[in-house]
Amino acid sequence: MKTVFDIVKKTAALFLCAVLLIPAALSGATVVSAADQAKMEQKNYYKNESSPMSAEPETVSFKTDGAPELSEQNYTLSLDGVWRMTDKGKIGDLSSGSGWEQAIDAKVPGSIHTALFEAGVIEDPYVGDNMKTANKYGEKNWYLKRTFTYEGNGKNVLLCFEGVCNVADFYLNGVKIGSHEGMFGGPYIDVTDVIKKGENTLVVHLKPAKDYTRTVVFNCSYGWHYAKLYPLGIWQSVSVKDQPSVTLDHPFITTVDYEKGTVDLAVTLIPQDGGKVKGTLTVEAVPKNFSGKTAYFTTSVNEVGECTLRFRGDIPDAHLWWPNGYGEQYLYELRTCFKADDGTAAYDASQFGIRQLDYAPFPTGENTSSYNRQFVINGVKVYMKGAGWCTIDAMMRFSREDYDRILSRAHDANINFFRSWGGGLVETDEFYDLCDEYGICIYQEWPCCWDSTNTQPAEVLYETVVLGAKRLRNRPSLVVWGGGNEGEAPYNDKVLNNMGRLTYETDGTRAFWRQDGGPGASNIRHDHIWWSGDSPEHYIKIYTEIEYLNMHEYGLGAMMNRQSIEKFATAAELSQWPIKNNSSIAYHTATFNGFYGWMETPYGHDIATHMHYASLFTDEQSLDGIIIGSQLSQAQADYPLAINQRIKAPNNTANVIYKMNDNYPGASWSIVDWYGAPKIAYYLMQDAYRPVMAAFKVDKYNTIDAVKGSSELSLPVYILDDTVSLKGKTTSVVMTAYDENLAVIKTEEYAGKTGETVNKVGDFKLTAEQTDHTPLIITADLYVGGEFCDRTYMYFNYEYDSGCLFYLPRTTLSYSVSGNTVTVKNTGGVPAISVNIKTGAEDVFVCSDNYFMLTPGQSVDITVNDASLFTGVGCFNFKDAKDVTPPSAPSNVKVSDVSHDSAKVSWTASNDDGGLFVYEISAVDGDMIIKDTVHGTKTEMTLTGLPEATEYSLTVTATDNNGNRSTSGEVVFKTGKDTTKPTLQSADFTDDGKIKVVFDTFMDKERAEDVSHYLLNYGGEVTAATLAGERTVLLDVGNIDESKSYTLGVIGLTDTKLKKNDTGYVSFAV
Repeated sequence: MKTVFDIVKKTAALFLCAVLLIPAALSGATVVSAADQAKMEQKNYYKNESSPMSAEPETVSFKTDGAPELSEQNYTLSLDGVWRMTDKGKIGDLSSGSGWEQAIDAKVPGSIHTALFEAGVIEDPYVGDNMKTANKYGEKNWYLKRTFTYEGNGKNVLLCFEGVCNVADFYLNGVKIGSHEGMFGGPYIDVTDVIKKGENTLVVHLKPAKDYTRTVVFNCSYGWHYAKLYPLGIWQSVSVKDQPSVTLDHPFITTVDYEKGTVDLAVTLIPQDGGKVKGTLTVEAVPKNFSGKTAYFTTSVNEVGECTLRFRGDIPDAHLWWPNGYGEQYLYELRTCFKADDGTAAYDASQFGIRQLDYAPFPTGENTSSYNRQFVINGVKVYMKGAGWCTIDAMMRFSREDYDRILSRAHDANINFFRSWGGGLVETDEFYDLCDEYGICIYQEWPCCWDSTNTQPAEVLYETVVLGAKRLRNRPSLVVWGGGNEGEAPYNDKVLNNMGRLTYETDGTRAFWRQDGGPGASNIRHDHIWWSGDSPEHYIKIYTEIEYLNMHEYGLGAMMNRQSIEKFATAAELSQWPIKNNSSIAYHTATFNGFYGWMETPYGHDIATHMHYASLFTDEQSLDGIIIGSQLSQAQADYPLAINQRIKAPNNTANVIYKMNDNYPGASWSIVDWYGAPKIAYYLMQDAYRPVMAAFKVDKYNTIDAVKGSSELSLPVYILDDTVSLKGKTTSVVMTAYDENLAVIKTEEYAGKTGETVNKVGDFKLTAEQTDHTPLIITADLYVGGEFCDRTYMYFNYEYDSGCLFYLPRTTLSYSVSGNTVTVKNTGGVPAISVNIKTGAEDVFVCSDNYFMLTPGQSVDITVNDASLFTGVGCFNFKDAKDVTPPSAPSNVKVSDVSHDSAKVSWTASNDDGGLFVYEISAVDGDMIIKDTVHGTKTEMTLTGLPEATEYSLTVTATDNNGNRSTSGEVVFKTGKDTTKPTLQSADFTDDGKIKVVFDTFMDKERAEDVSHYLLNYGGEVTAATLAGERTVLLDVGNIDESKSYTLGVIGLTDTKLKKNDTGYVSFAV
């Protein structure tokens, strides 16, 4: 099995290749050719024969009056439901119906693990570390039985398995009727000679799970990532069907002219006896999600043997399908019926949309070393705002409801593109139904990873391609095929070449992108800072100025929300800190916290790595701290680059974060967890993918360098408008920068420009002095017609004071609820940072916006799906005016390590139900008060700048997030005398011939102005001395030879401290 080290090495190699290719892209060099890489590969490597749509079509006229009612007329019996399952007995007995006394019920479709869990044989594999035990059941032989009553005609009877995972033998009435390998369709077995009228017994023998590199399954639950629960089960529907004399083989429809509603059809008819195909064919386009008339045509057929008939016609009043954000998703059902002259009829129904698909190159032009990566849908260049898509459940629970809890959130987040990657499923009809409805375009990869085509059974892969392409090719949401995930994909890979050939021969209306790796990696990139240990800033520093490059996989892992963790961890684990390496919380991570021997990141295994990235944002050492800190780091990895990439359109055509979802509840790269609860990054990506927004391009978010100091910042400002909806409207953008006190540093308004998808309106520039703030917060407000429309905001410099975002000046919020609208208002005097809508049901609660910013007095209406689930609002700097209870007073205040000018102070933390804001340390000497503050997470600090030999009365005051205060008792301490000798720091000639002498401390005036304390060589003399500042002395000198270099000697000067510390003799080259 491929190790993570191999994967990381390969990813690193891809990244290096990317860096080496960048100069060519930046040069603007254009390779002139007549074809892109996809066409070149078809010609040179796939050598595919004609596709279903290759033949010249017959023109037909669709009518809308008198459409016939078409439906399935043949006997069909679903075998879905409750089967019996056992791992005991011999197949000879079991296949005949005996030996099932110890069997349990098992639902089909379903997995053996789901059945075992529902029967109480195993504990929930998703709770604690139960998966360790549950997975062993996938290494056994399992037998499933279904007894059914058949009442068909007994002619041409087909037993249809739509998906069995993964290697199985099949028995009907004690007779072995077939064997099959590969989970993505089949087998389809003619049982005419075995089935009988009345009761029948069907038995399926599932073989133990095989290594994913040796078979064809979804492989993301094999322990290399996320979950270790080998898939096994009859996971798709089973049925018995009486077939007519002539059958239909997946009627195929595609749009060739969206303006006219012109569609091409390919209808394959297969005579069961190989003889004549004679009868009447009727094809209907039936409106599915809108009101309209059914369009249809009827034609006579008189052919011999299997035949594919081609047609072309215009559907009247065609309603178009558009990607999310570009228009409506009108859908039709394609109903096809062939009624043979013998009276039998074949029927098929599938979903389609009138959607014309084309591909265009980057502006540099088409060339044979790059795929055309600009999707053109219905004549419009569509920017693909995407995410990686993961199989939704390791236990193979794939209902429409299971999918919808994730896909509905994708739609709401303005996502219109998924990369359904080779580690997962050739996705289900339920998935594609919803993607069609939500307008989410799919890049469907075949189930291969890291060149596994070298070891996977070729014939099983080929069957997977043919069955999958036939099943999915009518889908308007399916826009491109892929050969698999990453890898080298060399052109001498015979299996991959055949997969490409079969894809084109079975579909032919979509491109096949070889892989996201090797030759197929042109103009795309995968880059993961998790393994390199880089800051999230890496993405904007590396990629901001690179043109003609789409990010296909990038991002950062983050912890799940507490509510989700509570579903699988114990109460004791939730209260433990630090997180124990063998706890459920540690186990529910992307690599099981190293449990299976995965390589470490530069910071350790999963929990240690999450803690590192969390520490960039928060200094809170707790489960809640690692949750919010890691989620903010994830958002910062995903969000700024997504905006930058959109700004570069058309030189960038897609952005795909890794990833949308999970197959198992755990900390990972997903922005929506397995339960359906969004992380902070989800809401920030929702913002980054808005159809209309003000935006600014950023190539760094750290402007402060520990050595170099602050640097200036220049932010190009844009209006992004996917569908050019603002054309002709008056627009403007207001840019504002805020400091750590939420005071305005600078604000500037830019007159808007419209008419393009990307409209630059100006440059917002800050000086080094203006950026010298921790944090620095910058906003871009879009106004349309003089009305506020939208706000984009971003944090800067937060890494230099971890936790600073949570210690900003406080503000108050109010809210009201009317129906399913929550109105939130900032009632305080400073901006409310990252306003968040609260709920006790994060997995099912939906709100139209979250983690947004409100200026003082500003209000916003938020739509929610269920107001009864709404519980309140908050923000990073929230003050709850209702809270008047002070925190407990700091205790055990101690002073240690006292010197002449500093003292270390420590204390036991206060407790407060609303959280602590700051601790204020006060040292009082009579009328003098020396104060300092630290974050509310700290329990020690060092006071500096204290006068020497002074007695102080010290207190520590705790202030909670709502301004309530409690003060400790007093502690008395005294600083010592300063016995440090003064140091001569510099001595230089000034322009007017004097020598400027600088010391490191305040100097005694009398001695400093006594010339007898200064000596010069070469006969030079000091004629006068003046204390020009408390640490600076100016010397008048005489007898100076400008050709010589002098040494100044200083002896016996004293400082102003109590001990009058003496310099002794020191010298300095002048």
